[in-house]
Amino acid sequence: MDPRFVNALTGLVATAGTFLVIALVVAGWVRSRGRRRTDAVESGGMQERVAQLETELGALAVEIERLGEHQRYVTRLLEERSVAKAKSVH
Repeated sequence: MDPRFVNALTGLVATAGTFLVIALVVAGWVRSRGRRRTDAVESGGMQERVAQLETELGALAVEIERLGEHQRYVTRLLEERSVAKAKSVH
């Protein structure tokens, strides 16, 4: 299998996975937003909700960075493997 194809496919799958995770998190947040908004306004805990949201977004950012690191690592391994294979063939 062509190493460029494998690299492209790996990048595509990792990117699609990243967008899927982001879409699922945003969809869950939007669904729960309406319920949380009325609860927070009624209880006067808007600041607490904002702090919780900031914490959750920070955790999400860390996870997205981990996905990016994983994608770079896998791409590097595949590239090294294809270079080693090319050297052994020639």
